[in-house]
Amino acid sequence: MSKRNLQHRIYPYLLKGVTITRPNQVWSIDITYIRLYNSWMYLTAIIVGILATLSAGN
Repeated sequence: MSKRNLQHRIYPYLLKGVTITRPNQVWSIDITYIRLYNSWMYLTAIIVGILATLSAGN
């Protein structure tokens, strides 16, 4: 389980209140690291087409 470092800054959620009206209007990314035996592995996920994905389900 990960623990928050109190010295790290917390950034605000910038999309709060934003209305997504067209494809590719909003992109998102997540970066995290995974501790390995003697090193670190970085995992990056880029999320695109949020509106297209949500619209396809309707």
